[in-house]
Amino acid sequence: MELLHGAALLSMRSGTFRTKAVSGKVSVLKPETPRFVGISDIGFWQVYQAKGYPWEDESAAYYRERSPLNHASRVTTPTLFIHPENDLRCPIEQTEQVYMALKMIGKVPVEFVRIPSSWHVGTSKPSQYLTYWEKMVAWFLKYVEVRPEEYDPLER
Repeated sequence: MELLHGAALLSMRSGTFRTKAVSGKVSVLKPETPRFVGISDIGFWQVYQAKGYPWEDESAAYYRERSPLNHASRVTTPTLFIHPENDLRCPIEQTEQVYMALKMIGKVPVEFVRIPSSWHVGTSKPSQYLTYWEKMVAWFLKYVEVRPEEYDPLER
């Protein structure tokens, strides 16, 4: 799960539905959809998709239902957040809110990694890119049982 849609789906799925997922990694997140309208560089898109503003009665439920923060107490998947500090599309404070909620609830392992000087879809330096992948692989190796006998190397 790399970008906004994947991260939002993973976070919503981890919190809203019971899953067989063992581990999750979220790169960027927009937990507070009402606030996203005012702080993101594409907040207008959320208004278009919701067919209204978060302060309007007709669309308030739309925003509330799609906010992963509202479902944090249901998360059962160990979650790693990796977020670029200079992301204007999904500001970092959005991810910090969900991270802190999961940390305070204390039901699942959770970790937060900040990528300095990076933006929405990438890292600034090759060394950061390597660190990003090392953190992610280490997380999955910790929480996902790898069974090589289940995989055929010739199968694609």
